[in-house]
This record gives sequence, structure tokens and C-alpha cells, in this order.
Amino acid sequence: RLIESLTREVIRRNPEEFKIECLQQVRSLWPEERNPFYAGFGNNSHDETAYLAAGVPPARIFVINPQGEIRRGGGTYCWASYPRLLERREDLLRQFEEPRV
Repeated sequence: RLIESLTREVIRRNPEEFKIECLQQVRSLWPEERNPFYAGFGNNSHDETAYLAAGVPPARIFVINPQGEIRRGGGTYCWASYPRLLERREDLLRQFEEPRV
């Protein structure tokens, strides 16, 4: 597994492949019409790619850069820090509430 991981991440430069596989295995535990992933947080575009492959909507994917700036779904960085995200959490997550069945 070590050689496989090194090949995937260093030689082929596709570190998201492992995360995609793991997320898809977790998702397969639910019925096709239900997505167990509400949002995704990562620190680079590879994480964003993995969350998109798992079915997380782009607006619910948050990428945090080394300066602590947060961007949502391929957009520009829009919050200066985690504390700012915490201040806005109810506004951000409320807009994604799904009706109860």
C-alpha cells in the first residue's frame, strides 16, 4: 500500500483518487437517492475534486488556504478566518436545508 500511495500521490500526482474511493464507499452504504454528505471541508483543489465526485454540491464545499481564508465551491476566497465562518454558519447552512419528508 505504501508503494501504491507514493505512486498515486507523488508520481501520478492524483492524491484525490484515494479520497474519492473512500467517499464513494461510504456513500454506497446509503440508497442511491440519499446523499450522506452535507458539506465538505478541505485544504486544496484535490479535496474539492473528491467531494464533487462524492456528490457534494459545489456551494457546500469549503477550501481553506494556508492563510486561513475560506472559499466556497470553486469561487474566490470570501472569509478571512474560521471565526468569520462560525459567525456566518447559520446563514450558510440554513440556505441548504432540505424539506423533511
